[in-house]
Amino acid sequence: MANKQRQAVGFTLIEMVMGIVAFSVVLTIIIGVLSPQATRSVTPIMNVRASELAQSLYNEISAKAFDENSGRGGANVRCNEDLDGDMAFTSPGEIACSLVLGPDAGEAGDKELFDDVDDYHGFSAVVNSFNDVVSQDGRDLYAGFGVSISVFYDGDFDGDNDLLEDPTSTGRHKLITINITTPLGQTFIYSAYRSNY
Repeated sequence: MANKQRQAVGFTLIEMVMGIVAFSVVLTIIIGVLSPQATRSVTPIMNVRASELAQSLYNEISAKAFDENSGRGGANVRCNEDLDGDMAFTSPGEIACSLVLGPDAGEAGDKELFDDVDDYHGFSAVVNSFNDVVSQDGRDLYAGFGVSISVFYDGDFDGDNDLLEDPTSTGRHKLITINITTPLGQTFIYSAYRSNY
């Protein structure tokens, strides 16, 4: 029988190093492609949560009285109701809407005391700093969201504050603008009108 020499089977050290380098290059490319996808998958969730938060705040705001001078509890008289047509709001049963926007005396800083729509003007907070924790499976759904709200008279629906044009002008419509900032830094602006009805 002939004596056959066995040949070595396997990889050399150089081939192993080149294989590791090639694998790391491919892995870097794959991670570079997938990493932005992870961020993009969170964005729609944050968008939905921002929308839900804005709708919740709008529902809370619109449930309040139109103005500090509006009747409450189904009163028949509205502020800026001109019963005799003189636009003076001085006749019996007439009352002008308030020119002051923002929390009334004693309401500042306590959202629970807000009793009319314009009390929310100038309100801003990081969500859950006003103790409204909404959690699911022990996780706070709105942690890190920011809120700022503006409310002003906009009787002609042009998006401009009527009090800046005429400091004595109040109307029957207030524009409520809610800005929601997500933890990712995106800001969403939601606007709606509340009328004096």
